[in-house]
Amino acid sequence: MLDLRRLDLRSLAEALEDHSSETSWWFDPQSGEVEPRLDPLQIGEGEQEDPRDRDLVLIEPIPSREAYGDMEDFIGPCAGSKGMTPAWNVGRLSGWQVMD
Repeated sequence: MLDLRRLDLRSLAEALEDHSSETSWWFDPQSGEVEPRLDPLQIGEGEQEDPRDRDLVLIEPIPSREAYGDMEDFIGPCAGSKGMTPAWNVGRLSGWQVMD
């Protein structure tokens, strides 16, 4: 069983957010490592080994709609916090700032 302290959370987060067509991300359930793989056609290389031959698991990115919903859920409670107000810039939300 994988010791969760060995899980590469930073790379896993990057993999879940990467929607590029040039890179696929693979998880090694034995080591907890996450490996990016460039499409061989993009980098001009021939056939590469199939990561599934090493029992790696493909990481599918989180749909952007779902990630945006997570961001809304996180920001929601902050909007009602005392001393916080949206910072508007040219008619669009550009962040949050603390009010004096």
